[in-house]
Amino acid sequence: LFLWRTVYYWVMLRDTLVENVLILGTGLAAKDMARQILDRNGDGYHVVGFLTDDPSQVGQRLVNPSVIGTIDELPVLREKFGVDTLIVALEDRRGKMPLPELLRCKLGGLRVEESATFYERLTGQIPVRTLYPSWLIFSQGFQNSGLFHGSREALEFGLALLGLLIAAPVLALTCLCIL
Repeated sequence: LFLWRTVYYWVMLRDTLVENVLILGTGLAAKDMARQILDRNGDGYHVVGFLTDDPSQVGQRLVNPSVIGTIDELPVLREKFGVDTLIVALEDRRGKMPLPELLRCKLGGLRVEESATFYERLTGQIPVRTLYPSWLIFSQGFQNSGLFHGSREALEFGLALLGLLIAAPVLALTCLCIL
């Protein structure tokens, strides 16, 4: 078991298997996301840094990584740091969501993910403090699988059959009493 664990961590910490993550935002959600990734060192993610819309914040250290640029510099930073995933963790999205840049990134092959979705996948928990109601509507978490649907139908059919078998003698007796 010790040998297996050692080999696992050696493989997961290799640069070729580590996914470089860039976080868009500098608020509470962005900092929490970075802390969660940093706390899970062996999970295969590496925080490259943060992106902001305020050029005066560039260079400021938030958690361990710092603000490395603005959203306008994303194509250059993506190449420079080999970014695989962009996590959108903006505090206030109204009028500040850089939709054209995010769409260009998505079409260019960069995985763009909302912070709540990434947090749920990473930790198995829903980030209630920084959750937007729209996430509950658009998330994939409330879909039932085909196995669940099929087993539910089989259970309902079985219970209906059991109810019919239990009620059959009572129904037969009622028919005899009426005649």
